[in-house]
Amino acid sequence: MDLEICSIQEQTDEDVKAGRVKITMSAYEIYETGNYSQHNKRGLHWEEKYTIDNMESAIGAPFVVRFIDEERTMISDHGRMENDIEDGTIVFPDSDTVGHIEKVWVQEKEIEGKIRKVLMCSGVIYDQRYHELVKYLRSVLSSGGRIKGSVEICGKGKSEQILYEHGLGSHDSEGNIVFPRTPVKYDITAIAILADFVPPADDGSEIIEINSLNNQSNHSDISDDIKKK
Repeated sequence: MDLEICSIQEQTDEDVKAGRVKITMSAYEIYETGNYSQHNKRGLHWEEKYTIDNMESAIGAPFVVRFIDEERTMISDHGRMENDIEDGTIVFPDSDTVGHIEKVWVQEKEIEGKIRKVLMCSGVIYDQRYHELVKYLRSVLSSGGRIKGSVEICGKGKSEQILYEHGLGSHDSEGNIVFPRTPVKYDITAIAILADFVPPADDGSEIIEINSLNNQSNHSDISDDIKKK
């Protein structure tokens, strides 16, 4: 692994495509291998080796929101999840696809005052279709606020089941997590952008940047990038 200084580059005319704005998000926090005391609020213990094995499944997957007003200015959560009665496919009938993921990598990032190893995703939001959403996201970030996210995963390919390293984990009689789930084989199918009143399952998932009106950024990071050879 190489330690290098990386900066989020200013968007050039070639980078910017009409009707879209760039967005960078962390999808989830990656924990120490074998340290099962580390997990998110849903009892998921993400490990680096399995993240690298599966992260490219996120490329092309959507950024999603559920709007709670007709003007599509107020967001909520993932939306309602259902199983199609005809073929059993998992669907989210009341959520909108507002963009898509183009690139993924693993990086150390400071989030909420803590250095975390996270799965990073960058892509675009469809500005011409969801301009009010883009304005809202910019407004929150420019005022110092945080916008959390939540990753969605399913069984890989045609598989209906996510493969976990040690099964489905366990809870005590009061519902507290005793042993977490470690996803081994899965596809990343979406990242939801959450409203501030929706408690995130993973504190390491949030919007890092959405390009500003003047396409400038002064962020700079010392990062530990893992690149697939």
